[in-house]
Amino acid sequence: MSRSRSVGGGRGRSTRTTGFLDSNYGRPQGFQYPRDVLVSAPVDFSTPMARLNRNVAGQLIVVTGGASGIGEACCRRLALLGAHVAVCDLNKEKGEEIATAIQRSVRDIEGRGSARFFRCDVSNWESQSQMFVDILDWSPAGRGVINCVIANAGISEADLKSLDPHQPPPPPNLATFNVNYVGALYTIRLAQYFLRKSPSGDRHLLIMGSFAGFLHSPLACLYSSSKHGLIGLFASLRLTSLPQHKVRINMLNPYFVRTPIMPTAVSMLMVGHQLVDMDQCTNLVVRFCGDNKIMGRMVAIGPNMEEDVEIGGGLEEIEVFSRRAVKALNVAYRTSWWFNRYGRIVRDLIVLVLGLVWVNWVLGFRDWVFGRGKGRR
Repeated sequence: MSRSRSVGGGRGRSTRTTGFLDSNYGRPQGFQYPRDVLVSAPVDFSTPMARLNRNVAGQLIVVTGGASGIGEACCRRLALLGAHVAVCDLNKEKGEEIATAIQRSVRDIEGRGSARFFRCDVSNWESQSQMFVDILDWSPAGRGVINCVIANAGISEADLKSLDPHQPPPPPNLATFNVNYVGALYTIRLAQYFLRKSPSGDRHLLIMGSFAGFLHSPLACLYSSSKHGLIGLFASLRLTSLPQHKVRINMLNPYFVRTPIMPTAVSMLMVGHQLVDMDQCTNLVVRFCGDNKIMGRMVAIGPNMEEDVEIGGGLEEIEVFSRRAVKALNVAYRTSWWFNRYGRIVRDLIVLVLGLVWVNWVLGFRDWVFGRGKGRR
């Protein structure tokens, strides 16, 4: 099942194109994709995977949390398709093991990809910054290009202890929030900088969220709030990332997938219930990475379902400040794009015209001087 729907405000709305916004901005009636805003139409899940697979080949893709779970599966799948994958994780032993296994698996594949492990603590800014510098130094063929960053690193709830009514409460353990939200924020910030440095190719940032960002999540307050926070971050960034940073941004939100971060209690509660298949997740990752026309979209994945999701009415109910800010950024982006593409031609034409005017003036002045001299003789 694949469709587009809206979440929030108690109402579901299609993301189909509606009319232009009303002239007084009192109540926006909708955007036209992609003319009014640099966000693409809802994801077309019918696009053949074969073409998307070919587009992934040759890309340098950074995956945080790449040594286990969804991150590991993404690294393995992308490398088999010919991508050069940076496996980034805090667990050095497991990360090097994964990178070595990937290298062995692609050894006999024509146009094969590659993998290398980079140790990183995503909750530490200096650690992540150095990671990106090291990845650029490793960049295959010395291109110095990063095409895609997948902000995937995450851990489960770390603060499950009950409070002792006879003791002063300790501060909450913020490890979950620091990895899942602050770490992702660091990754996003650095990705926008390093992706923009790439002189060519796709520039793509994919945020790995969770169904917990939409739903009630008992016994997982910090995990759930971190995923809610990522959705709020994405909802704002998708309107500004392309015009400000020349980076397209998307988000993926899977339901329960059997990974190492799934707590034992959750696994027991989910006995007999269908979980999301890992191949389903990696297929969506390949779709996002291989189709550079997908911009600003968020997809939720459940057992045998994929839905393009909007929050709070999406772009059909954007208020006046965001509307005007987006229009200003769009104008700036298109102006910058126009000058980057045609500015040199215009400059050369201006120089040519001025040169011709100058030459014509010099020749005219010469004729006038020598003409006067002949007149005197």
